[in-house]
Amino acid sequence: MCVHAWIVRSFSFLWVSGMVESSNCDLCAAGSYSSASGLTRASSCQLCVSGTYSSASGVSSLSSCLSCMAGKFSTSSGAISSTTCNACLAGTFSTVSGAIDSKNCSVCAAGTFSTASGSSSSFACSLCSAGRFSSGVGAISSSACGACISGTYSTVSGASSSAACEACLAGTYLQTPGASSPTSCLLCIAGTYSNNSGGSTCSQCVRGKYSSSPGSSSSTTCILCVSGTYSTALGIPASALCISCAAGRYSSSEGATSISTCSLCLAGTFSTLSGAPSSSTCSLCFSGTYSNVQGAVSSSTCTKCSAGSYSSTEGAASAASCMACVAGTFSIDSGAVSSASCSSCLAGFYSTVSGASSSSTCSLCIAGTFSSVNGASSATICNKCVAGSYSTGSGSTNSSSCTLCINGTYSTSLGAGASSFCSRCHPGTYSTAAGDDGRRRNFMKLMNDLLKEQRQLLLTRKYLTPGSSTLVEVVQRYP
Repeated sequence: MCVHAWIVRSFSFLWVSGMVESSNCDLCAAGSYSSASGLTRASSCQLCVSGTYSSASGVSSLSSCLSCMAGKFSTSSGAISSTTCNACLAGTFSTVSGAIDSKNCSVCAAGTFSTASGSSSSFACSLCSAGRFSSGVGAISSSACGACISGTYSTVSGASSSAACEACLAGTYLQTPGASSPTSCLLCIAGTYSNNSGGSTCSQCVRGKYSSSPGSSSSTTCILCVSGTYSTALGIPASALCISCAAGRYSSSEGATSISTCSLCLAGTFSTLSGAPSSSTCSLCFSGTYSNVQGAVSSSTCTKCSAGSYSSTEGAASAASCMACVAGTFSIDSGAVSSASCSSCLAGFYSTVSGASSSSTCSLCIAGTFSSVNGASSATICNKCVAGSYSTGSGSTNSSSCTLCINGTYSTSLGAGASSFCSRCHPGTYSTAAGDDGRRRNFMKLMNDLLKEQRQLLLTRKYLTPGSSTLVEVVQRYP
């Protein structure tokens, strides 16, 4: 009789190693076994079940069918080789040996992935790195692990959802996705702020403001540029970057955003100060000066009133504020502040010129006149020497300069400028007193002339000559 796993073919027996075997009994084929004896056909050999295989023939026990190792499975019965054991796909694993179906392959959990096939343990499922997560199961690549978005981070490995991603605090930002540490959240630099958590960028302080505080979480940390300054730039980190209004300008506005807010100092003023906060920093040009320049940066733009004029006005904007010294006066100094600087022409002089800058404009009273008045503005101020006197010198200051005509002469002229104006007494007359003004002599002359005229009156008579018809005109004069 054939032993286990042999099939009867004849009755010829052999003794082999103490065991009787039939040389005519065939072995059960590989992939099968039989624990029964006396089998008469091959179909009586039982196949190795799914999940197992046997490459040996004549196997007498199911235990001789080798199980597919963990991480693999086989759906075929009677397998004769381990090659029939299929590997669990990437993203799955199996801890069971002799698995009969792919359903025995467990998927890698959310937050993990596996690139290898035939994995026999959950440890083959790699964790998504910190800063990443995966909500799907059975992932076969690290690319399935999505990065925490910009502005968030995660310290957790194997995270299964974005809920593991924590937001960066207000006042910080994070531009790079997939951050794995809170230290990846950077402080907003000075001049910027972030008032929300989870920010990927920081907002800049607006024009006209600055912030010197890093890590600011509110726009309230953006401070206005002070009066006298302005800023056209966004996000400036220090007050020093607020641009000062130039000398000659000022601005009373806080938080100014343009140079146009820097007003020019008015004509008649100047300012050497940059960053001036008000018009009060514009200094007035001194009395005696003026300036028609707006935005002047130095007192050198304040022009002195010219000689012959003065101004008591501070901050004068034009030469029109410089008042001319009145006629009869002059001033040699420029930049005069009052009329007291205008000197009067001396007695014996006069000047019709206003705004005179030199005493040379003071003209002498002519010979035959005099003036005791200082600052005379007209030649009419020069008094004439009276009739019967004369003066040869110009610029006389009183009547004592008028010399009387000598005895035996007279003068009827006012303001005589030479002795030649003194006429000799007519024949038959005389004068014992000096300074004869000719008034009595003129009266006597007038009377004599009248008498003479009367003597010369013509007496005209007309009559006929006897014995003639001719009218004869006879003119008789009085002796």
